[in-house]
Amino acid sequence: MDSFIVSLFVLSFIINFLAFTFVLPAIIETYKRYSRGKLVVCPEKKQEATIAFSAKIAAASSILLPNEIRIVKACSLWGEGLHCTRACAVQVR
Repeated sequence: MDSFIVSLFVLSFIINFLAFTFVLPAIIETYKRYSRGKLVVCPEKKQEATIAFSAKIAAASSILLPNEIRIVKACSLWGEGLHCTRACAVQVR
């Protein structure tokens, strides 16, 4: 029984070490990257626009699906009644 508890403790330590060494910094970096507005060229209107992403969703999905889930939550051109396909999101890395 004691060896089981020791093994469980060691496994828990390894998992926590990996999480705090690799996973948490990646999540924080992704959140910071997507929390600022990005300058893009609107594919529909061919004008520069500033877009904002949902940084929380990008950060939460960054480990399993890196750079796959980028939800545009605001755009400087949306007030002009433009039909938006959000195709500009692929311009941001």
